[in-house]
Amino acid sequence: MFFVEYGAAFHILQDLTSLSAAGNGQLVLVNGTLGSGKTRLLHEFSEWASENEALVLWATGARAEQELPMGVIDQLIHHADLPNDLVCRLSRLIARPAQEFSAPAFGSPAEVPALREICRLLLELCTERPVVICVDDLQFVDAASLQVLLYLQHRMRSRRLLLILSEWEHPRVAQPLFRAEVTRQPHLRIQLRLMTEERILSSLAGITDAAATVRLARRFHQLSGGNPILVNALVEDLQLAIEHEGAPGPGPGTGKRFSQAVLTCLHRWEPQMFDVACGLAALGERTSLPRLSRLLDLDAAQIGHSVEVLTRAGLIRADHVCAPEVAAVILAGMSADERSALHVRAAGVLYDAGEDATEVAAHLLAAARADGDWAPRVLSVAAERALGRGDSTTALSCLGLALDAADDARQHRMVLRQLFKLTLQTNPTAALSFLSTLSKALSGGRLGDRDVVSLVRLLVSRGDTDSAVAVMEDAMAIGMVLGQEARLELELTFRRWYGVACPPFLASDGLRAWCAKPTGTGAPGPDTGQTLARVWAAGGDEESAETAEEILRQSRLGVRPLETMSTAILALAHGGRYDRALFWCDELIDRFSDRGATACLAELLAVRADVCLRGGDPEAAIELAQNAVTLLREESWGLFVGHPLSVLIEANLELGRLREAADAAARPIPETLLETAVGVRYAHALGRLAMARGRITEALDYFHACRHRLDVWNVQIGVLVPLPASIAEALLARGDKTCAREVLQDWLEQPACRDGRTAGTALRLLAATAAQDERVPLLLRAVDRLRAADAPAELRRAERELQRAYDDAGLRLEPRLEPAEDTRPPRPGQVPAQAGVGAVGDLEELSEAELRVARLAAMGRSNRDISRELWITVSTVEQHLTRVYRKLRISGRAKLSNLFGPMAVCGPQQVAE
Repeated sequence: MFFVEYGAAFHILQDLTSLSAAGNGQLVLVNGTLGSGKTRLLHEFSEWASENEALVLWATGARAEQELPMGVIDQLIHHADLPNDLVCRLSRLIARPAQEFSAPAFGSPAEVPALREICRLLLELCTERPVVICVDDLQFVDAASLQVLLYLQHRMRSRRLLLILSEWEHPRVAQPLFRAEVTRQPHLRIQLRLMTEERILSSLAGITDAAATVRLARRFHQLSGGNPILVNALVEDLQLAIEHEGAPGPGPGTGKRFSQAVLTCLHRWEPQMFDVACGLAALGERTSLPRLSRLLDLDAAQIGHSVEVLTRAGLIRADHVCAPEVAAVILAGMSADERSALHVRAAGVLYDAGEDATEVAAHLLAAARADGDWAPRVLSVAAERALGRGDSTTALSCLGLALDAADDARQHRMVLRQLFKLTLQTNPTAALSFLSTLSKALSGGRLGDRDVVSLVRLLVSRGDTDSAVAVMEDAMAIGMVLGQEARLELELTFRRWYGVACPPFLASDGLRAWCAKPTGTGAPGPDTGQTLARVWAAGGDEESAETAEEILRQSRLGVRPLETMSTAILALAHGGRYDRALFWCDELIDRFSDRGATACLAELLAVRADVCLRGGDPEAAIELAQNAVTLLREESWGLFVGHPLSVLIEANLELGRLREAADAAARPIPETLLETAVGVRYAHALGRLAMARGRITEALDYFHACRHRLDVWNVQIGVLVPLPASIAEALLARGDKTCAREVLQDWLEQPACRDGRTAGTALRLLAATAAQDERVPLLLRAVDRLRAADAPAELRRAERELQRAYDDAGLRLEPRLEPAEDTRPPRPGQVPAQAGVGAVGDLEELSEAELRVARLAAMGRSNRDISRELWITVSTVEQHLTRVYRKLRISGRAKLSNLFGPMAVCGPQQVAE
């Protein structure tokens, strides 16, 4: 037996042709597995034999004609250009009644005269020239034709005849009686084997460059298992891609030729072969023969035979797993309904086998339906697992399908709440689609108090206060009472957006009382909201800092509303605890990044930007705020967009970048934003921009509009939005020192000026309105307050003005002015700006990916430039930089160039050398 590839088999047949032409008849059995190329071998060899003066008779066994007596012999005599009289004689013989071709056994063909005459006429052809008879797919040849072939074998030894019979390589022997008889006589066997990687490499020669050829040969062998038909299809797809695109294409296994070849191979064999392949593709690495048998409702022995054929053909590995590209092609070859039903059955098989919920849910998602009362529970568990991996998209899909499948009211309510909360964290706008369903659940008493607050939070953040009021009134109507946690969440939401616990849109006394009434016990305490609110009015203190820390510590035990966590962080920052504010920002950013909560991540980036701006690092603030704005689609922001836009405008103004500030101001905002406290800050930033452009009247209009709105609401947020300072600056720019002085003197008596930064700013501006002999004392007080408050940007302004005041007074004594280095005190554990070689050692904390991104950022590359250079997404760049800042304890990109030094160009190894 010859165990060879296609090329060697062809040469063997050529040699046998020469032997048979010399009067030494030969019979060859060609075996090949699924897609091994045996049919192609016979076709191409028969063409060669015809070109070399041989008479070629060709026939193919067919499943549909297996019961048709003499069907194959009929093909043989009509294939070649035989004399008409011979064809007529043979046709009359094979047209005789079927019973005449019956024989007791293959060993006695002589007892059938019609068979004997057919064989005699065929053998006479060998006297004129060499004859080659090729019969493909022997396993489907009818019994009468097999008798003729066997008769020819017995009498061909001295004839110029080459008889080639090809058949499947199958675990079960086809035509066993015929094979037993034919193999008793002299014959040769050729077993076609699969292509090796080296053989594939040679077939790719000249198509691509050498390096690509080696890589593609390896990949082609992985995809095809060396199956010749699949390899040829891959090569054709490659050639077509190069011809049309000038490059190899998106990747092997995705082309049309390959897809067609896979499906053709499977459909040419026994009917169950495609079904078994579909089952293998669906179950993937979770395949076992018992599971496959149950999935397809087929006998395990039958499946075992099909699996063996597919393994020998290279379509699946020894562990019953096929390549993902092959699996995708097989599943795509099913109709949508068939594929869906298969995945549903696969989910049931895996569920009963105790497989992980993630594996089971993947099939339910692929089916886009979930049957069985166990499905919603499995999908909910899979959603939690997906969130743990940071895959919020899959989590949302799982919960959406679970909601459709939940027919139990309690189960439906639980899934709905889970889905609503997750959607709030990823895409708040999409969460609005649940409004009608949640409202019905509320009316039926199927929502809890914190569910109601979550719904109110969403509506308020979208500026839909009417719907928020309607939800709260419905909750009141069914007798719902807010617990301590729910009341605090609601209060902090209102304070975040409107600066007060009971905003203006709460018109009725009953609704105000319902929102404010504390019931039950729990932490944080009932005065938490008021304590944090004092920060916006009068600055932070130990009590507000501890309250904020407690809220943030408790957030580790469960997801708290975003407004609650961001309010606590900003309270720390406005109370001067920048290091703690940054610590909590980074912890929460990491947490929500891992969960894929895009909306929460965007808002937290805006919060961190705000902290950096207040801490005197406008460069970092700009970068973070810009990342926040681009992270969400415009329609997904709602009122939240006012926060990062305010920071962008303020930070760019801090650096004198009027064009960039104007670009931020030109971004669209919701109409209702200006009716909120966040909108007041945004309008204040617009006023500062107008003032920087020299439009003093326009600036004052903005400032007075802000003050009017705050007065109507009776809101005190002077620390958050220092309106009097801006009004005084505008008045000074207009030359109205008297009015400016009155504004500032009044402001210094307000609670806001208990805050050191606010008071220092007021004193600095007041000095500009004072006589020359009053300026130095006022500025000295301003410098002291600002230094104590750790307000570096305002401190630098005050010190510059103090220096000018001393110069104007002709005094020799100079205060300690801003040194060349940054005057900001390092935060605990912060790397100094000029760290030299010691800083390079700290960079060992970074991963390789983080180090590559940080080095490019230190060289001045933009996030988009870095993404293009490293072939990663802009979002990935942003996440790497966020982790870099946290690990190096720096606030932003501005510090990277100093920290890296020569490393930014040559890397740590070269620096060490």
